[in-house]
Amino acid sequence: MNWADYQPRCDKCGRFVVSGAAGGSWVMVPATDWNMGDERERCAACTEKYGQARCSPAYVEAICCGMNAPVNAANSGG
Repeated sequence: MNWADYQPRCDKCGRFVVSGAAGGSWVMVPATDWNMGDERERCAACTEKYGQARCSPAYVEAICCGMNAPVNAANSGG
């Protein structure tokens, strides 16, 4: 295995993504005895095109998925 095997990829387009990159979204449901877990990243382009990555309705959305601040919000200086 090489370093690329450990880099997250967008769940829609498959491109490498940087965790926490502006405009992207994520899902993180930890694995337990009764579920397999769900860990996904979505790049900014796919988040804009398809919407935020969302977890299953069986989980609390406010805890298990979210969106990184968009690029324009990071530069707004508000």
